[in-house]
Amino acid sequence: MIPSSPVRPGASPISAGATIPLSFIAAGLVAGVMGAGWLLAAPGTLALPHLHPHVIALTHVWLLGALATICFGAVYQLLPVLANTAFTGRLAAWVHLGVHLVGTTIMVVAFRTGELGIVAAGGTLVATGVGLFALNVARTLRAANRLDPILIAFGCSAAWLVVTVIAGVLLAANLRFGWWPMNVLGLLRAHAHLGVVGFFVTLLQGAMFRLVPMFTLATVDTTHRIGWALALSQTGLLVLATSLAWAAAAGTFAGATLLLVSFALSGRELQRIYATRRKRVIEPGLRGFFAGLSLLMVAGLAGAALACGVGDLQAALGYGVLAILGGLLASVQGMLCKIVPFLVWMRVYGPRVGRQVTPQAGTLGRANLERLWVWLHVSGALLLAVGAGVAHVGVLALGATLFAAGQIALLVSLGTTARHVWRPVTAPVAPAAAQPVKTFV
Repeated sequence: MIPSSPVRPGASPISAGATIPLSFIAAGLVAGVMGAGWLLAAPGTLALPHLHPHVIALTHVWLLGALATICFGAVYQLLPVLANTAFTGRLAAWVHLGVHLVGTTIMVVAFRTGELGIVAAGGTLVATGVGLFALNVARTLRAANRLDPILIAFGCSAAWLVVTVIAGVLLAANLRFGWWPMNVLGLLRAHAHLGVVGFFVTLLQGAMFRLVPMFTLATVDTTHRIGWALALSQTGLLVLATSLAWAAAAGTFAGATLLLVSFALSGRELQRIYATRRKRVIEPGLRGFFAGLSLLMVAGLAGAALACGVGDLQAALGYGVLAILGGLLASVQGMLCKIVPFLVWMRVYGPRVGRQVTPQAGTLGRANLERLWVWLHVSGALLLAVGAGVAHVGVLALGATLFAAGQIALLVSLGTTARHVWRPVTAPVAPAAAQPVKTFV
């Protein structure tokens, strides 16, 4: 196992104070409910051309409103702990949350109504929040004892997010004022892949090699292979985004191939680590996480096929739905089933250890609902991807129903966990039995 450095003064298992990450996560879950409600009320949205304003608005509900907001909260919690340093950006994080939510709301409404000038205004607020986030990440990494590929992945993801947001603001301004006579579809595809692969997938490529060992009691003996996989993905994304922007088919295929090789290497390394686990029972959240990774790999293969000229523009929309709602969302929400109970336990019961009987973190939620969420989410996302790819409203309606039911099941489970913040278990403990309880997994 990789040796850890002594904990620095001020470092803590809840370095961001739990309140900050939980606030981001709660806001992201609310956005996810809104996105699921939109799909349920108007499943035909995903049968529209993927440059339609409603499709772009819905995409930003999920990417900016739900996924990015949740990931921001997770990074504010995880990164200081992994870097073994204290969290010092509290005010910046709260400002980030405010401008991000306001900016995202403005962007979604403006996209839906076709007001591109207002889109740029909302994007500027989002960019301000991303700048604060990137500064927090940079400050934390600078204070780390040493940088390994896992921490570098956090830095790369933040850098790609900055590039994505700047590119998005410029793209919206160009659509409004027509400064550059470039192919809008190519620029939009490059922008989307910079965000999805650059921020979300890169973040997963790093974080999963700490989270999975933590929650399964597995061993990471080296990070060299993780580093090679990360280097390939960053190179592949650079080639892919540039080629998409300039409509270079050969470069697009080359970039997609490099990304697939990188994902395969990361998957093989994760499999190697998983084989060393000492915890044999795998909770539903981790099963959802692994299901999401599998769907991401399928989406990667579909993307490579599109790069070879297989499929049309509608099929490309199905590819995006599979990657975002199937792969990314399942992976991120699966980890929430582990992260949220940990944060709630540390906030509520951590100070009470030794003074009362404390429940284990893994028992705060409802495992039966989490299992139901996995099945509903995967089946619903697959139907949504197929329905979007063939523009079939009936398939989309069924997929949206299953998908929304899955989101409700997950929300009820996480809500049961969050209820401990207001209604904690207060059973006293006899003095002889008072002892710390191991609750991290």
